[in-house]
Order: sequence, then C-alpha cells, then structure tokens
Amino acid sequence: MFILIGCSSGNDDRDDELDEIIIYDYSSVTVSQQYHINKYLSDIGKDYKVKYVSILDELLLNEVSNDNEKSELSNNILDLWTKLENSTNAPHLISANQITYNGDFSEDYLANSGLMMDLSQIYETEKGKLIYDSFPKIVHESMMINNTPYLIPTYMMGTWDYYSEQMLSDEQYYLSINKDIVEKYGVDVSDWTYRIYEHEDEIITLMNKMSDTEVDKTMSNLLLSMNYYPYLTPVYGSGFVSSPFVIDERTKEVKLLVECDEYVKHINFINKLFSIVFLDDGIMDFGDGLFKYLCVESKDIKDDYYFIQPDYYYLDNAALRGYSIPTFNDNLDDTVDYLSLVYTDPRLAELLAYNGEDGKMDNGNSNNYLLAENDLVKDLPEDYSFDNHEKYLNDFNKSSAYNFTFTYGEYFDEMSDINLLHNKYLVIYKIDDLQKYMFDIQGYKEEMDIELLYEIRNYLNVQLQEHLNREK
Repeated sequence: MFILIGCSSGNDDRDDELDEIIIYDYSSVTVSQQYHINKYLSDIGKDYKVKYVSILDELLLNEVSNDNEKSELSNNILDLWTKLENSTNAPHLISANQITYNGDFSEDYLANSGLMMDLSQIYETEKGKLIYDSFPKIVHESMMINNTPYLIPTYMMGTWDYYSEQMLSDEQYYLSINKDIVEKYGVDVSDWTYRIYEHEDEIITLMNKMSDTEVDKTMSNLLLSMNYYPYLTPVYGSGFVSSPFVIDERTKEVKLLVECDEYVKHINFINKLFSIVFLDDGIMDFGDGLFKYLCVESKDIKDDYYFIQPDYYYLDNAALRGYSIPTFNDNLDDTVDYLSLVYTDPRLAELLAYNGEDGKMDNGNSNNYLLAENDLVKDLPEDYSFDNHEKYLNDFNKSSAYNFTFTYGEYFDEMSDINLLHNKYLVIYKIDDLQKYMFDIQGYKEEMDIELLYEIRNYLNVQLQEHLNREK
C-alpha cells in the first residue's frame, strides 16, 4: 500500500518556472499530498504543477459568513466565482454541484451565469474521451445541466451505495425492524409498513420496555428517517435538509415537503417520541436499535431484520460533486491533461486518496474504480467496479426529474432566505441542542411565507410537467 511521508521544505529548481493549475475543491488535499502529487507529475515529465485550495476556507475568509451552512448558499458561491474570475490567481478547476447538507439550493445558477464551460467539445478530444470514459454514461447523464455537460464526475463515493455501505448486489430498503428486539418483547410486526406512525401505541409501549441502549439506538436511527421518505425526491440535494420542495414520484408532482401527508404524520410521531425520550447525552448511535433506516439486506444481517419497503429511492443525481472548468480558465491544455491523469492513472488516484489514521485511504477526487481493485478505500463494496456500478445505477427507478434541470428564475434571490429558514427548522446531526431534533412543522408554516412557497412550488411544477410531456 502506498503511504504518504513527509515532504521537503524546499522546492525543485524548476518549480518556479512551472505553470500552476489551481483547483478549488470542497475536499481537503493536504500539503503533503500536493507535494507528492507534484513530485509525481515531475517524475513523469509534466511541465506544470497543481495547487489545491479549499472552497470552504475561501468562503469563510471572504467573510461571506461565519459558518458553513450560510457560506454555502448558492448566491454566496456565485459571488465567490465572480470574485475569482477577476482575481490574480484565478482557478482552473472548481468543485461544484455539492449535493449534500448545505444551502446550495440551485443547480443551474453557475451555468446560467456564463462562468461554467460547456464540456461537449472537450469530451470529443483524445484526452477528453479518457475523462468521459472513466465513468458510466448514466453518471454523466445524471449531472447534465439543461442537457449540457458542465460537470466532470468526482467524489463518486457520494453515490447511494456509499451512504448505505452496501454490496452492489444486495437489495436496499427504507426500513428494517430488529427481529431480536421484537421477539424479545413479544411484538408482532408482520403487518407493519414504513408508516410506523400507524403503530404509535405499540411502539411507545415497546420502548418503555426496552433498555436505555436500545432506545438510544432506535432514536438515533429515527433521526435519519427525517431526511428521507419513500417516493419523495428532493428537488435539489441528497436529502430534505437541502430543499423545501420535493417530487412525489407516485403522482409526478412537485410538492412542499410539509404538505406531504405521510411524511408529516411520520415527523409528528417522531416529535412525540422525542418529547418523552431523549438521546442519552445527545450522543447518536446508529447501532442495532428497533429500527434501522436506509438499510441493506446483506448476507451478514438478512436473518436479523424484517426488511420493509424496497425500491423507495429514485435516482436523480449519481455523484456528490463534479469538477467544473470555469470559462476564465487560461490554461485549458494543462487542465485537461491533468484531469485525464486524475481519472486514468492508478498512482495519482492513490495520491489523491487521503491516508487515514487506520492505514486505509479515504475517498479522494480521482477514479475510485482504480482504487477499489487495490482495496485502498474504506467502505467500498467488495464488488465495486465500473461495470458493476453501472449495472447497479441502471437498476434504480429513475426520478421524474432525472436528467432535468429545475430553475428558480426570478425567485433565486428569495430562495436564500427560504433555505436558511428551512434549515433552521429541519436540522439533522446537530447535538448542541436536543430540541433541534424536532421538526416543528406548525412553527415552520407560521414563520415561512407559505404563499410564496406555494407560488414557487407551482413554478417548479409547471417546469416538471412540461418536461414529462416532452418525454412522452
């Protein structure tokens, strides 16, 4: 296994003469990694070097905000890109489309601004084809913006198989129920569905019998269920914290999250549980409680759980992030050359994978299919490969909005305040205030400009219906 070692404090004699490819990235690429990457580039005869800069650090340094949630709002990122365009050290690559828990609520704003390069012609070049062919076609399709490729897939660990840490060949379910616990306390769950609120009295009675550890693990897993629900796909993002708007895949309509009846009943039930049971010391433990969400019927646990609601997830975006080439890139040849290496060179893939304390590599912004063969990356499924991953992704139900780009148009500026308020009420994985676990839907509706939300919902729904009609 390749292990990073300390780097020299001095520079190569030719170092100052090299062109520098500046890369703004959400992931941390350490000084030591950069040293070894540049040494390797020199060893193979490249006449450029790379420099990685943290986007989050830049957002904070530019005093956009004093916390990550606010700093990652779409309009703040747009402001940063605009400043970078006119800076003396303008970047050549920028990580974008971070589909995760933040305030980046829009997909098309950077492309519409004219700051992102259309990659179509690049993909037709020899090196561009190497980049494109490094990922399944479905991954590229899922990241298109207005049917145009602006994003080069990266951070492929962000696809759904990583969230569930599963074997690609295993079935995944929205909910599983622990057989040992229900059998231990004599509860019949044979007719239970994902609508656990229908069994409120039984669950409360059962939790009063369970041990403190079993209760803590159960409540922790219930928190995860607040961010996902069967048949509901966020208009943008990987979970409900990213957007107040969702697509009901059964009716193919855009709705407000808080007008989805089953989800609201589920949240109100969780709120009731948290009003009588709190996590011990606010510590979350996703171990074997009564419930386990986003679970996999793997050979290791298939006999230990009752598995409920398969095919609950609809594929929309297959990657967590993508690299974009800004239109103000002044060294396109070296940029494309470096990208072609990033996605085809096993040694560079290793160098871009962070070496964790346990001796394993964490996911890096390279080609994880290359890493999987060497067992370098933590949590990759055992059968992770290009072909298996492609088949896995193609087996998903596709969202009604798959390969479609919503736009907020004239509502873009208003969405910043809406998203901040949305995150104020729906906060997950924060333990500084246990009350934050509760999603006060009534308070949400009272503080939000609910009529404005309905107006935006209708605007988004018109877009979706037009898209669906074109697809017929």
